[in-house]
Amino acid sequence: MKANTMFLAIFILASMLLNAQTPDSIQTIPSQAERMEFIAERTDRQLDYADLADILLYYRENPLNINLAGKDEIQSLQILDPVTVYKFLEYRDKYGSILTVYELLAIDGFNKETIQNLLPYISLGATGVTGLIKPTHRRFKYELIGRYSRILEKQKGFFIIPVQEWEQHPNERYIGTADRFYVKSSLSWNKKVRLGFTLDKDAGEAMFPDNLPDTISDAIKTELPIGFDFFSGYAYAQDMLFIKKIVLGDYHLQFGQGLCMWSGMSYGKSADVINIKRYAAMIRPNTSANENSYMRGGAAWLQFGPVGITAFYSNHKADANIIENDDAVKYVSSLQTSGYHRTLNEVRDKHALQIINYGGRIHFDHQQFKIGLTGHITRFDAILQKEDQIHNRFKTQGRDFFNAGFDFDFLVFRNTNIFGEIASDQKRSIAFMAGLVSLLHPKVSISMIYRKYRPDHSNLYGNAFSEAGTTQNETGFYIGISLNPFSNIILKAYADFYRFPWIKYRVDAPSSGFDMLVQLNYILSPTAQMYLRYRTESRQQNHPDLIAYIDPLIERTKHIIRFHVAYQVSASLQLRNRVEWNTAYCYHQNGIINNESLSGFLIYQDFIYKPPSKPYQLIIRLALFDTDDYETRVYAYENDVLYASSVPAYYGQGTRIYLVGKIKIARFLDLWLKLAQTYYYDRNIIGTGLDQIQGKTKSEIRLQFRIKI
Repeated sequence: MKANTMFLAIFILASMLLNAQTPDSIQTIPSQAERMEFIAERTDRQLDYADLADILLYYRENPLNINLAGKDEIQSLQILDPVTVYKFLEYRDKYGSILTVYELLAIDGFNKETIQNLLPYISLGATGVTGLIKPTHRRFKYELIGRYSRILEKQKGFFIIPVQEWEQHPNERYIGTADRFYVKSSLSWNKKVRLGFTLDKDAGEAMFPDNLPDTISDAIKTELPIGFDFFSGYAYAQDMLFIKKIVLGDYHLQFGQGLCMWSGMSYGKSADVINIKRYAAMIRPNTSANENSYMRGGAAWLQFGPVGITAFYSNHKADANIIENDDAVKYVSSLQTSGYHRTLNEVRDKHALQIINYGGRIHFDHQQFKIGLTGHITRFDAILQKEDQIHNRFKTQGRDFFNAGFDFDFLVFRNTNIFGEIASDQKRSIAFMAGLVSLLHPKVSISMIYRKYRPDHSNLYGNAFSEAGTTQNETGFYIGISLNPFSNIILKAYADFYRFPWIKYRVDAPSSGFDMLVQLNYILSPTAQMYLRYRTESRQQNHPDLIAYIDPLIERTKHIIRFHVAYQVSASLQLRNRVEWNTAYCYHQNGIINNESLSGFLIYQDFIYKPPSKPYQLIIRLALFDTDDYETRVYAYENDVLYASSVPAYYGQGTRIYLVGKIKIARFLDLWLKLAQTYYYDRNIIGTGLDQIQGKTKSEIRLQFRIKI
């Protein structure tokens, strides 16, 4: 198997060298996709990345006129670091409008790679020509998206079982069908007012709860919906007199660097080593199908000159496992974040916990500095109480919570941005982080972040830069550097050293680790670009064999090497290739555990066919993977239908192929189709639990339409 993989790798690399030189321009895989891969590596959950992709997808359809855009709009793209944004605005104020995208190369901080990443999302308005989509002048825009998807093979949870067996074991079968339905609608006026809603029904959830055993139906009839399992809606307006932003319905809050308040998803470490600062949108409507990570109520941001005032109120129900004692006191044993309601237990947990959250923020925004003060109160209608385990000693518990934070953002010496935040909870436990981004030379940039989050600090809405994904029990230092010695070569690197002062789940002692990356980007020509990446991670965990009541720690180290290339064969066809290899092993004082290391390998070939002036396009991937176990899995971003993102994990031995096609039926109607199948050589059973498939293949179909007026 590995010999075949290596042969395919050599074949693909040879074809790349033969076809790289053509006269057309190239649009490479966006840095946003690579950021999603970093997020996927740190969780086993199936995530909806719409929160992250929505802004760039909007600007792809409605390019941002950078000759008119302000600082906040440019920063919202999350492509330019804060110093480069300042340099751009300084250049525009001094010399006037940008006449061509090539003029950007004259601005400190810009290079060919940065401009390529920007091109799909910007325009120059009436002052220049970029070859991009021209902005429209329609005042009203309406968009309706409908999506259907399902796994084609029958999973264990959908097999028919006798009613008596289902009643005796109510969690041994899904209550709904294997179909997933998704609807998204939005209406906007003059880019200032937006109305929208999202509907979602996951596979296994009941859309119309028929044919259920009476005992199950009676047990959950009050929680079962009629129709879609999830509904989210909003009314949003911005830039109306002194009202900067206002929203009613479902929304997200993002303040400072995320230590005090940051709902929804956010980016962390990635190969974009300089752009580590969070760009807070303050208030943003919820457009994703993540069912537990939003606010529901209202929020308003009022701006009076340099002074901004924000107030918000939220009252919604979230999924949780509730236990009631003999005195009728309710306790929350765990918060459920999957959003699935497919079995009796999952439906019982649906909307079991009421959460009230209210607070406000005041900030002062000057051209070169910004400071803000945020505070919020969170109240549960049940007591959050973790299992009585030593690693839970400092975990967030209770019913009422208070958090406050002070954030700062300064531009000094016209080439350095210093930012940070300090936050406190009701116990006066402090969390602190501070960062720096500096343009030392037009071709040299550095970034740094230091964070210190105490073990007993608690915040249910903290989401700042971290290794563990929380603002608790972590101390760390990150440093990144970007070098552009030649116009077509960029060298990036970061190192992140962190420590967990208190024990964690399956880590029975204070532990530490590090994460380092080096990447060389090479722009061969306007039609071809490649990069070579080396990354290594090391962290401590319990010894796999029980030696004592408290296990000794071992070092688990992983090395990753990736080669990625994209090149334009013709005006219609672009090819992308990737080869990735990793190895993982555990160290103890006596050497490598089990006396061997594990490894994983992935290679894929993408064919992207987009003929100019044609109403259709086609994307195909052929992938071959071979990994020793789940620990050596490889993640790779996949193209998908509009507003959907996929970052699957490749593990075991097998092949994966997918096809994404799009066709414009009419001026207002687009259709998408995605077909994907993974074939495993090393197993006859795929998955676990109720998702288990008997066989070697797992296939998926996804159909989507969009009406845009």
